[in-house]
Amino acid sequence: MSLVAHRKISVAVACRAAGVSRRAYYRRPESDSVRDSAVIDRLQATVAEHSRWGFWKCYHRLRLDGHRWNHKRVLRVYRQLILNLPRRTRKRLIRTERHPLGVEAQSQSLVVHRFHERCALRRPALPHVQCAGRRCTRGVGEDWCRTHTIELRYIQPGKPNQNSYIERFNEVLDAYLFDDLDQVREITASWMVKYNEQRPHDSLGNLPPSDYRRSVEKATNSPNSV
Repeated sequence: MSLVAHRKISVAVACRAAGVSRRAYYRRPESDSVRDSAVIDRLQATVAEHSRWGFWKCYHRLRLDGHRWNHKRVLRVYRQLILNLPRRTRKRLIRTERHPLGVEAQSQSLVVHRFHERCALRRPALPHVQCAGRRCTRGVGEDWCRTHTIELRYIQPGKPNQNSYIERFNEVLDAYLFDDLDQVREITASWMVKYNEQRPHDSLGNLPPSDYRRSVEKATNSPNSV
C-alpha cells in the first residue's frame, strides 16, 4: 500500500484511512485463473457439450444449473478463453467397417418423389409443400404435386427462417459427418433431448421447453390461478 511506503505510517493507520481490513492488506492477490477456476471449468464443459451455442445460451444454461455468476464475469472469462471465435468444424463420428449402401444411382428429385409416395400411403396428403429452392422439386417433384393437387411453395430468397424446421435440424446435419442412417437417428435423438430439456430458448424466457411447460402447468394448477 502506497500510504505505508511513501507516508511512512503504520499499517493499522493506513488501513483505517483506506477503509480496508488489515487482513486484506496482508492477503496475497489471486490470479484470474485461480479466482475464476470454477467459471472456467463449467464454461468449458458447457461449450464442449454444446459447441454450437453462443455466449448467451451458455450463460443462461449456467444460471439454470444454479450458478449465480454475473454475466460480465462470465463474458470476461468467455473472451479470455477465446470461445467467442466461430466454432463451425464438423465432428467425425467413430467409424466402423464401411459397407457400401445398396442404393441405385438416381436423381435427387426422384428420391423426394418416392418419399412423398410413401408418406401419402400412411396419412392424408398435405395441402402444400414448402421448400427452400427448386433443386429437389424440378421436373418429377413438380409433376407429382400437380397430380396430387398439392401446392408447391418456396421461401423468399434470403429468408431461411421461413423454413425454420429444417434450418434448426441443419444444426445436426452441419455438425457431423455421418456414415449411415443409424448414426443420423442416434445423433438426432440426442439432439432433440438437448433441444427440449437443456437448450435455453429466448422466446420462452431463456428456459428450455420442458422447464417452461412445467412452469406453465404449475401456474395453471396453482390455487391462485382460479
